[in-house]
Amino acid sequence: MHFIADEFLRRNQFQKIKNSNQTISDFEMSSENIGAYLNEFREKHFVSWLADIIICLGLITPPLVVIFVRHSTGYYDKKVHRHSKHYEKKGNREKYFEETYSEKTTNGISPELRAVLWPNVENYDEIEALNISDRKEPLPQDLGKLKNLSVLNISDTTFKELPASFGDLKKLEVLNISDCKLTSLPESFGNLANLTVVNISDCKLKSLPYSFGNLASLSVLNISDCKLESLPESIGKLPKLTALNVSDCKLSELPKSIGNLVNLKKLGLSHNRLTEIPESIGNLSNLKKLNLSNNRLTELPESISRLSKLEELDLGNLADSEKHGYPYNSLTELPESIGNLSNLKKLNLSYNQLTELPESISRLSKLEELDLRGNPLREMPDSLKRSGIRIKF
Repeated sequence: MHFIADEFLRRNQFQKIKNSNQTISDFEMSSENIGAYLNEFREKHFVSWLADIIICLGLITPPLVVIFVRHSTGYYDKKVHRHSKHYEKKGNREKYFEETYSEKTTNGISPELRAVLWPNVENYDEIEALNISDRKEPLPQDLGKLKNLSVLNISDTTFKELPASFGDLKKLEVLNISDCKLTSLPESFGNLANLTVVNISDCKLKSLPYSFGNLASLSVLNISDCKLESLPESIGKLPKLTALNVSDCKLSELPKSIGNLVNLKKLGLSHNRLTEIPESIGNLSNLKKLNLSNNRLTELPESISRLSKLEELDLGNLADSEKHGYPYNSLTELPESIGNLSNLKKLNLSYNQLTELPESISRLSKLEELDLRGNPLREMPDSLKRSGIRIKF
């Protein structure tokens, strides 16, 4: 299950990464790496660069997303702001809040919103990170009043729509709405101009609003395992997008504007219903990983050969895809120009309908792995046989 961790790295480990030659984006996150809660960051302005948010958004394997967040106002009662479900275990949650709050709204905040915050917080404008995941009640209608909120986790919830005030969270940078019943996003979603990371995976989402193209700061977008049938043309207006995962949806076509995402490095489109890829995909000059497995492709565009930085290309299928009712690719040939992918390291062509390979494939000097299982190949190029490539056949 896709998720954003609500824990953060300890300071000394973060400093260790920052002081090494290893880039933040390359650092492998795991449960051993994840440290204490946000209260570990006691020093004011300790993490002030949200540009260094760690996102391990694997487009082929389920992602673990770990976030570094600036918390400039200290900490409250040594706790992260999160839905206090542990009170339900200790006693009557409603009684606890009745004793803590008056029935009247204070500071313009409704009782519903106060109920998901820690009671000793007096200045709600100071809240920058909030976790109200695993919640059965609707979201507070005045959630948008948290003007300085920059990180919000509302995963594993049952709500079907966002409150009208959601578009007022103008400082929101990291948002996780995964594993929920959400069916649509309001047009006002496009007002969140500072959003950098969005995870809306495993939802009931059927479409994205056109205003999605207004999210000019967006760097990572995961909308996998939804019911999306199409992407808006405005998706091409996201100049900073580096990772896009739209796997396990119901896409039957891609907008031509996808070729405008020139900074994209990872693109996951597996397990959809794509019958063709637009020629504009050749404009993705920085793309390193492209997953098109288990679609309904019968041919590739010539322009795919222009992806000069591509390192991994997955065009394969799962074994017995047809038997299990999965969509599957049926490539009968590869373009001769595929040999121009000079940086390609991994190529998966499994369970297609290839009877031969182009001679140019032997020009892929950096190729390390080639999966040809399940194809009715008559022969392989001699040069390929003599190479040191790991071939699955």
